[in-house]
Amino acid sequence: MFTEVIKSGGKVASVLFAACLWAVAADAAVVPIVATGLADNRGNDQHCYQEAAQDAVAQALRQAMSGMTGRAQAESAIPTLLADRTVLKSIKLRKKSMNALGQCEVSLRAVIDQSRLQEVVEGKLAASIQVHDRQLSPIGAVMRFLVDGKVAEDAGFDTKESLTALGQALRKYNVELVSLDPVATIFARQEIPQWQAVTGDVQSDGAVTGDSAQTAQYVREAVHQALQMSLNALDQAELQSFDLLLTGQSDVRYIGRDPQGPGHVAQVSSYLELVAVNGMGTVATTTNTGLQKGPTREAAIRKAMIYSLEGNATALAAQIRKAAAKMQAEGQIYNVVVTNLTSNRKQLRPLIKGLQVGGAVLKKGRSDGDDVSKFNIAYRGDLAGLEDLLGTVLDRLAADYPSVDYKINGNLIQVTF
Repeated sequence: MFTEVIKSGGKVASVLFAACLWAVAADAAVVPIVATGLADNRGNDQHCYQEAAQDAVAQALRQAMSGMTGRAQAESAIPTLLADRTVLKSIKLRKKSMNALGQCEVSLRAVIDQSRLQEVVEGKLAASIQVHDRQLSPIGAVMRFLVDGKVAEDAGFDTKESLTALGQALRKYNVELVSLDPVATIFARQEIPQWQAVTGDVQSDGAVTGDSAQTAQYVREAVHQALQMSLNALDQAELQSFDLLLTGQSDVRYIGRDPQGPGHVAQVSSYLELVAVNGMGTVATTTNTGLQKGPTREAAIRKAMIYSLEGNATALAAQIRKAAAKMQAEGQIYNVVVTNLTSNRKQLRPLIKGLQVGGAVLKKGRSDGDDVSKFNIAYRGDLAGLEDLLGTVLDRLAADYPSVDYKINGNLIQVTF
């Protein structure tokens, strides 16, 4: 590919890579990147400079990928991208020389379509997930949407299409999203401050202000507190079959008519938090801001609501996978609910000890009531192994409690004496 570049000796100021003389489309999201490549000289100068030029273009592609989620998976695509005209629009040689170590050194300017490159990177990430990773347990979703300071439903906007759009975007990463409507209904009306983390706008209505980092932390804590209050109202029953929960808020403000053309403009700022259900610990957070246009005020607001979630899909997928991988390494988390207890000493203690002897690890989050106990365990074996362990432990207790039984539903284990 790069043979023509290295034939011209030292006169390289205006030499173009012959195989890369491609016109850049006027509407392409392109960016020029200057990069330098190196190669060891093994006695063939032409071949040496060719390898250095290939290394320089590869470095330019890596620079363009910087910050893109999934860039590690896309590393294997670089040899193919070296000849991809939809990504690599043009290359111009700037300089070539032998450095002090006797290596061939080539400096060039590459024009890269970052939008197309992002598609390639995301495609590689999705393919990697599909091939190498197991199907994740469904992720619960509890979101709050605000429109001009009001709960979206109260302002006449349906939020389901926003979650549907996010769910469809996540599905290509093998992530299934389930909306927990009962929790979300309560959560939407908890007291949560308006989002000011990105814009830092000063509001006359007493909304939170300050620098973006401080405000983001304030909003995060308020969202988490409101979520916990909502879950407490339902005794967290809606979450028993989930490992992870996606929560947060999307704040949409109508700006007005588009000053640059027909239509209307809405601004959106969103904060999303990925929560580990057991112990309700924060796993990851992500934010998104932007302007969306529509032919009407309502259309612009609806587009902004969808964008506020859908625009986070790639980052969320990577964070979900990372959290799930960590959980898998530590063992699958199960929520155990034991009912009809009459004696902790004779029933609960032998049950927990038997599970621990069989390899289960007791985790944080235990709570005991009058005749009910809830606790969490991590188990690294498969479901069949867990069922064998439970059966063995409960068989020992059946002599005194013949009606004892268990049921496993997703991540929920119910034991009834």
